Amino acid sequence: MALQKSIVVEGQSTNRPPLFDGSNYPYWSTRMSIYIRAIDYEMWDVIIDGPFIPSTLSVVTNELMPKPRSEWTEAETKKVQTNFKAINTLHCALTPTEFNKVSSCTTTKQV
Repeated sequence: MALQKSIVVEGQSTNRPPLFDGSNYPYWSTRMSIYIRAIDYEMWDVIIDGPFIPSTLSVVTNELMPKPRSEWTEAETKKVQTNFKAINTLHCALTPTEFNKVSSCTTTKQV
């Protein structure tokens, strides 16, 4: 009797995101949403709502304006970083072919 090898397909781990190879998107999407929420629920919020952009109210125009980077608080910096953590997580879940399709995206919503 031949021994059967147990092969773990890349992406089938609690430490690695599910791998997307361009096929069966609904399956991957469901698994990926659970994976991301398990890591950091704020990353999921960034994916759904878009990135956090620190802003301040302009006294001249009475409109919200992007806050200069030098004025960001530590909490604002961490919230901005969450967008890049989410982008990195998504990129790690893609084959090179799929990565090339989204590599120029700057927000998780775009990816």
